[in-house]
Amino acid sequence: MGRYFRILKALDAPRFVYKYSKTKNTVPELQHQVECRVLTRKYSKYLSDYNTFALFQWQPLKDLEIDKEYFWKKFVHSLDHSNQNAIFLRDKLHNEAMNASLKSTMLSRSYDDEYRCTFQTVSEPYPIKNMLRLTGDLDARLQLHTLGLRTKDNNIASYIQTLLEESENMYKNLSYEKLLSIAKKTRSDKDKPIKELLYTLAENGIINSRIVGTGQWLVLSKA
Repeated sequence: MGRYFRILKALDAPRFVYKYSKTKNTVPELQHQVECRVLTRKYSKYLSDYNTFALFQWQPLKDLEIDKEYFWKKFVHSLDHSNQNAIFLRDKLHNEAMNASLKSTMLSRSYDDEYRCTFQTVSEPYPIKNMLRLTGDLDARLQLHTLGLRTKDNNIASYIQTLLEESENMYKNLSYEKLLSIAKKTRSDKDKPIKELLYTLAENGIINSRIVGTGQWLVLSKA
């Protein structure tokens, strides 16, 4: 039982949890519940501290095992200098906890659907475009799956959301062609970087859109 107590301690579990964890059959489910609650609080804190999150999946590779920790660390190292106001989770995302923190069901609860995650504060498109550029490298082994933009105090989200809402209900029925047509409606030269970001997202298949978190997050994801 020593290992389970160490897990509970690492998760900062309440004292009453230790009492019930003495029954061995309760340990796995109890561990899952405590872990989910702790990580939900952790993710919620990140969502309040940063205005953008990105979820990555591993590129499908036939009959090839890769060192995921190595490639994730390599990817993170490549991005370290592009945005100083960012945090990269060391472990793979806990999907259920992320859903809870966003008050959404957008991520599968299956343990096999693995995501890697970063939370960032961005004020212009460059950090996002840089992440997309690096995932285009065949050696990256990662692909962007989901991009979340806080709807408040985020000029990128505000711009995209306004275009979507103005585009005859395209917001709920987005496609590659529609996203490109929206991008072409750029109002001025100062909007050009966001227009280019929309093109890049479309080229990477990031075309599904939704609002989650009781209206707090605009989420774009792969079709």
